Parts: sequence; structure tokens; C-alpha cells
Amino acid sequence: MLPRTEDTSTKERRGMLSIPTYPVMGDVYDYAEFSVATETTDYDVKTNIVALFKNIGIGKRVQIWVDQTVSIKFNDTGMPAINPALFEQPYSFENWVLIKNLFITNVSGNTANIKVLMV
Repeated sequence: MLPRTEDTSTKERRGMLSIPTYPVMGDVYDYAEFSVATETTDYDVKTNIVALFKNIGIGKRVQIWVDQTVSIKFNDTGMPAINPALFEQPYSFENWVLIKNLFITNVSGNTANIKVLMV
């Protein structure tokens, strides 16, 4: 004997109907290229690089390219620093945290050239 199957109306009554979800894709992005001098601590990107937050108030995904070893904090200088390795470029953060600001520390001994794409 075949197992009994429920029709859609029975599943709806039980609250078991699955609802498909899709990622929300936006139609705007921001991109900026800038430099951070060596011996700079917690460089405030939102304040200094206005173009990066011009179209997007809060980013959901960011890709970062750097040519020096830097550390990055998201949203607040009190957050733990992330140190992207140069060989992992572009360094991509996706759906981990809503991005309201970036703070970059550069103690590499050289000026760091940075590119950021945010969506």
C-alpha cells in the first residue's frame, strides 16, 4: 500500500507549506579606490571616502583588494580586526554582517592601495 499524501490545503492548515525564498538583488553598487598611509590606525572609510557610501547606505556584500597587509574592522572601531591575506584576493565578505562602515589599519611600512566594491 502506498503512503498517504496530503494535498496543499491540508498542508496549509497545518502551517507546513514551504515558501520559496530568493536572494534580494539590488540595482546599485558603490566602488572606490583609495590609499591609506602606513602607521594609520582605524582609518574611517565612510568619513573619508564619501563615494563608497553614496548609493548604498548599508552594504550587504563587499569585495576588497589590497596590496599591503592591513586589518579591517566593520561598523565600529571596537569590533575585532580581520586581516585579509594578500593571496586571497579579492577578499570577499558576504551576508556576514550589514556593512555601515569600514575601518582600516595599516602598519605594513608602505602605503596601502585599496579597492572596494560594495553591493
